[in-house]
Amino acid sequence: MPLNIKHMFYDKSVSENPPAIWIIKSGEVTFYSINSTAEKEFLYSEDELLGKSILKVCPSFSLNELIILPNSKNRKKISTKIRRKDGMEQAAKLEITSFNFENDNYFQIVISPLVSSNSAYNELTDYFYSYTFNTSPVPVIILEKKTLKIIQVNDGTIRMYGHSHDEFIGMKFTNLLHPNEADNILRIFNTLKDDSQNRFEIKQVTKSERIIDAEIFIQPVKSFEGDILIITVHDISEKKLALKLLESNLNNYRLIANNSTDLIIRQTLNGKINYASPASLKLLGFTPSFLTINNIYNFIHPADAEKLKKGMHNLTESGQFKTRFRIKDSLNRYIWLESTSTLLVDNKPVPEPEIVLVARDISGQVEIENKLVEANEKAKEIEKLKHIILANISHEMRTPLQSILGFSQNIKGRIDNGELADDIDNIYENGQRLLRMVNLFLNLSYMEANNFLPHFEIYDIISIVKNAAEPFVNTAQKKNITLTIAPGEKPLFVNTDKVILRDILDNLIDNAVKFTQNGKVEISMAERKMGRQNYIVLTIEDSGIGIPPGKENMAIQEFRQISEGLNRNYEGIGLGLSVAKRLAERINARISINSIVGKGTTIEVYLVKEETN
Repeated sequence: MPLNIKHMFYDKSVSENPPAIWIIKSGEVTFYSINSTAEKEFLYSEDELLGKSILKVCPSFSLNELIILPNSKNRKKISTKIRRKDGMEQAAKLEITSFNFENDNYFQIVISPLVSSNSAYNELTDYFYSYTFNTSPVPVIILEKKTLKIIQVNDGTIRMYGHSHDEFIGMKFTNLLHPNEADNILRIFNTLKDDSQNRFEIKQVTKSERIIDAEIFIQPVKSFEGDILIITVHDISEKKLALKLLESNLNNYRLIANNSTDLIIRQTLNGKINYASPASLKLLGFTPSFLTINNIYNFIHPADAEKLKKGMHNLTESGQFKTRFRIKDSLNRYIWLESTSTLLVDNKPVPEPEIVLVARDISGQVEIENKLVEANEKAKEIEKLKHIILANISHEMRTPLQSILGFSQNIKGRIDNGELADDIDNIYENGQRLLRMVNLFLNLSYMEANNFLPHFEIYDIISIVKNAAEPFVNTAQKKNITLTIAPGEKPLFVNTDKVILRDILDNLIDNAVKFTQNGKVEISMAERKMGRQNYIVLTIEDSGIGIPPGKENMAIQEFRQISEGLNRNYEGIGLGLSVAKRLAERINARISINSIVGKGTTIEVYLVKEETN
């Protein structure tokens, strides 16, 4: 801009506080020049606005306001809003004067912001600004910068400090400060920056003499009649207390970590170690400082590294990852660790998420577990060998036993001597008893070896029950036991393995007769519906000795009897019920036991009914 134009206009406004002035070129309605006050007020430099339309800073300005000016002696005043470089809008009055210089038309615009020390609050009476100011929960205080006297406060300020609105007006801001803040507040106001919001932390005192920690934001505002300060206040007392408690907790956690016998590591997802507890020296032989310049995967056993990485990457904020892995110590030995990893949640942004890993040495425990596994495998081998031997012995005994039984029956039919016939009957009965024992061993060995495969067909169960009970008739008669069968009124069909079901009945009837001194053994069959399923229920009821309460489980354990040892009252090896129960499971049946000592036992076998015509 020619120097003589600047002299014509800017020199006239030289004073202690010159107003903001724009020179606008007519026709193009673009900036021709601005003074230094305008630069400070609206944050644009002269170079940034030269040649730019006035609408850049006054979007709502009507260009007609310039066109209708009649001549250079006329002035016009209008109100508008000016948008500063920082995006904030400021209400202002524009005094526009037109003039001619060297045959070109120009406009001089003198700007008066609509804010002053006497009218700061009154100019906010526009509904929107007034409503926002009064209803804001954040305390807002407006001061005269020169005197630090309060000229307006909102309801949030009244609630925080407890003073009434009238008590606030004219009060010095320093009256709200803690006595120890006297020097601090002078430093604060002497370092204020006009072009930005200033943040400070100070202690203040309420009307009830409660001391609060406050975070204040001070925004200087230049006005036509004087400068003011707009101060927003945040009570950070609870935040300060929380930070103090957090610092105390951090110290406690640090103390725990430094004295823990467990290894504590803070690492990134990729394994870079950022912290290692002192336990690393005792556990691994490495100092914490050595570990923090290394990656944890440099020490992890290759077979465990992938599992550990996958678990770490799948961690969520609320979850934990527990695992075992091997880690190399300073002597190149691998030791077993059991660890729990947790994702470290921090509100501060970090380049890479961190994980806290807490681990303890379980090498001794793993060694014991390995020995137990080895011992268990050996036990399984021994068990398997036992059943192979049992099966072989049983097979070798079964053939001659069947021959003995066959010959005894043949001889009995060919003699007339009654006494000799009784002896042959004893041979037969004891042979049958021995054969049942051999069959028990065979069945047990087959089931243990998983070679016991059922063959299902549809059978009338009545004939199977009669055939199973027949071998026990003579024994029952000798003991004065009434052995009866109640077959029901109609045929009852089941889909089962006939041989397995016969073995189950042999064992159960044998037990019923064996443990009954005199009285009865009744076998009955009936249909029963349970839920949606129809069952055929075989019931074997005796009036024998019964099973004491609490010993039902012993009765179905292998090689166990209620009375045991050399002085036991009843013969047998304790396999009958156990084998019967396991055989029942093979044909999808189940057995229930109900017994009363001195009155007898009732055993029920549940078989799924086959619906057939």
